[in-house]
Amino acid sequence: MSAGGAITLHLVGMPDLERFGFLWDDLTRGALGGIVVVDTAQLECSFGAIDYFEDRRLPFIVAVNAFDGRITHEAPRVHDALALAPTVPVVALDGRDGRLARQALAGLINRVSAVRTAAAA
Repeated sequence: MSAGGAITLHLVGMPDLERFGFLWDDLTRGALGGIVVVDTAQLECSFGAIDYFEDRRLPFIVAVNAFDGRITHEAPRVHDALALAPTVPVVALDGRDGRLARQALAGLINRVSAVRTAAAA
């Protein structure tokens, strides 16, 4: 957080957890949450990132990479396949589509807000 309670947004692409996991704690220091981008053709590659955020109790959402604007699997099926907690949202994301990128960021903000509200109660 910056002066006056404003939140500064930093977007960081995380390198491969298996080879560069030693960097992840440094990259997430001070983070309020994260977006785990998954490719439904390689779901197994996302388990490490999901475990990382869960283990550290950092709020996160899952964004399904939409190639050419197409989602090959619906969000509930991806949610089940990844064995996510019921509160973890799954959204569509195509980094070339500003509307979907904004929706993913809004989803993350909503998730962080919900977690912080629940913790304060």
